[in-house]
Amino acid sequence: KKVIMLDHKSKVENLNLYDYKINISSSISTLTEQFKANPNIPGVILFEDDTFLGAISQKSFWQYMSRPYSLELCAKRNVEHLLNFFEINHLVLSKNHLIIEAAEISLQRSPDLLEQPIVVKMTPLEYKLLDTHQLLVSYAAIHQLTNRMLARANKKLEETNLKLKQTLRSDEITGLGNELLFKEYFAREWQRSVKEQNWLSLIRFDLDIFQETRNSYTQLNINGCLRKIGETIEPLLNRVKDLIVHYGEGRFAIVLPSSNTIDATLIGEKTSDAIQKFIITNSRTQISKNLSLNLGIASIKPRDQDESEQLLIAAEESLEKAKIMGKNCKIITDISYSELKTQSKLPTLNRKEIRPKFRPPIIPLNSDRVAKKASSAVDRPTLVIWDTLETG
Repeated sequence: KKVIMLDHKSKVENLNLYDYKINISSSISTLTEQFKANPNIPGVILFEDDTFLGAISQKSFWQYMSRPYSLELCAKRNVEHLLNFFEINHLVLSKNHLIIEAAEISLQRSPDLLEQPIVVKMTPLEYKLLDTHQLLVSYAAIHQLTNRMLARANKKLEETNLKLKQTLRSDEITGLGNELLFKEYFAREWQRSVKEQNWLSLIRFDLDIFQETRNSYTQLNINGCLRKIGETIEPLLNRVKDLIVHYGEGRFAIVLPSSNTIDATLIGEKTSDAIQKFIITNSRTQISKNLSLNLGIASIKPRDQDESEQLLIAAEESLEKAKIMGKNCKIITDISYSELKTQSKLPTLNRKEIRPKFRPPIIPLNSDRVAKKASSAVDRPTLVIWDTLETG
């Protein structure tokens, strides 16, 4: 038998076909000897001269000959005698039939004919036999192969879609997420925070040096700096849940699920410390400057009636106020604390309000002298502007 390589386009002619013929004028004993010598052939094709008359299944032949004395009585008769006992409407297929189609046609026959071999017409004068069992086995193999190909194609499509999804939600310059990813992730984490009654914080920060001196640096300098910032800040986040995205033009946002004001402030300080160490150099003048930034930090423990826009607006307003105060400044807004104070619902002890221990001091920046004094009063010389926006 030849080795068969099958696929969904394979045809009947690609299978192992049997070319056993006998003239109806031959004796039945001759046919008997032929079947004994070839027990695996499905049958023989019957001819009279060059005219195709039909076929006899080997299995049907031996069933007929198993009757008492049939073999002895038929031994001296011609094969033509058997035509009276094997009047079968044989299934005749073209050699160009696809195996898939041929199997479906074969299975449409009545159950008692499924054992009969299939006649394959090779040319107008040439016919061969196909074992039905082989046809169905080949059909099953093609079906399995097709399923595997389909599974591989689906997997490749899923991988392509995943890459496309990641590309659509990724910032090309920094490798961080983009605004689309931020919107999806923030909406999901807001719902989770409301359901679990847990904290959610948001940090917004801008690199103001790009706004002031963008024309002094090449796009290559800027992109390289942004990419390095993305690589540096992402490892500073505490957990897998935390997400940092780049909106573009040096504008960033960090979503901090399950994080209160203290947690967000610590992350903001780490981010500020890391960024202020970066130096960007003008490739033409070789003048170098440290990067500066402003941060707006907002936190909330949302309730069912709260809206997500509260946190977004609070973070954006905090950032804008930090920009007004100068470089390397931050504003912190604790929405939950501010709302309790406004509603006069802060807990009291001996008629005095109990303020959170983490509440940062308010250090105004009214003049260079005050700013210098405030800077010397803390360990870190930068990010000295704090505000809880008590008065809104």
